[in-house]
Amino acid sequence: MILAEIDLLPVIFLGLAAFGAGAIDAAVGGGGLIQVPALLLTFPNEPVANLFGTNKVASVFGTAATGGRYLRQVALPLSLILAVVGAAAIGSMVGASAVTHLPQSAIRPHTFFCLCARPPFRFSSSVGSGQSGECGD
Repeated sequence: MILAEIDLLPVIFLGLAAFGAGAIDAAVGGGGLIQVPALLLTFPNEPVANLFGTNKVASVFGTAATGGRYLRQVALPLSLILAVVGAAAIGSMVGASAVTHLPQSAIRPHTFFCLCARPPFRFSSSVGSGQSGECGD
């Protein structure tokens, strides 16, 4: 049985991290600040690009759900929506491609540094302002 072979501790840890990331993302944005470190810690030998992609999949679904809810309340031109989605997709592909060409030994420490340095700026700019300016999460 496959389930008997799975170590449940990482599954529970990642589930809790995903729940926390979703809650933070829904409130002020920036859920990737929780989910990316959890993925990096759980899978230390996995290529960073794969982990970023895993985080991005979760982020895309959360953003799509939130965007759909927003569009039911505010009318935006379809051309604007398509332009923004297209630009975001291109930016994601360029970023993902860049990560695959960088040495793994350099990406991990820099990623942790950036994730530790970012929250004070991220949360001080959006808490209480009614904005959640996502920047790559």
